[in-house]
Amino acid sequence: MKIAKGKLKLSSSDTKIGEFVITNEAEHVKIQATSGFWSMRYHQSTPFARFIETGLQNKQTEALHNIISVLYYATTLVPDVEYLKQVQNSCIDYYERNKEILGAPAVSDAEDKVILQELKEEYLAAEALHEENERE
Repeated sequence: MKIAKGKLKLSSSDTKIGEFVITNEAEHVKIQATSGFWSMRYHQSTPFARFIETGLQNKQTEALHNIISVLYYATTLVPDVEYLKQVQNSCIDYYERNKEILGAPAVSDAEDKVILQELKEEYLAAEALHEENERE
């Protein structure tokens, strides 16, 4: 998608749905607003990217537009933390109900603790590096 002289130009890998454009990139599905001021990318291996691809193949444009609109609102317009917590809990509930459909591997509590510890260590290391860079 390109915007030139105020006009939207779509490439062959672009699909316009309402005020959003979905682009198939090499390893990602990119969703962006036609304004060009908002976008998100999902790796092709994620359940959400597969969901988008399936929706495009089945021409489920209304459903895709609704879902993308929710993402847009949640990431740009909604400063309400309580609302976002409810959305997150709803997503977790959905995921738990549909693990088999989404292709999620079963993770034991012990494996989950290890993964969370690794992520925490990575986050703390990145945070320390960021703080160090700010001091310089």
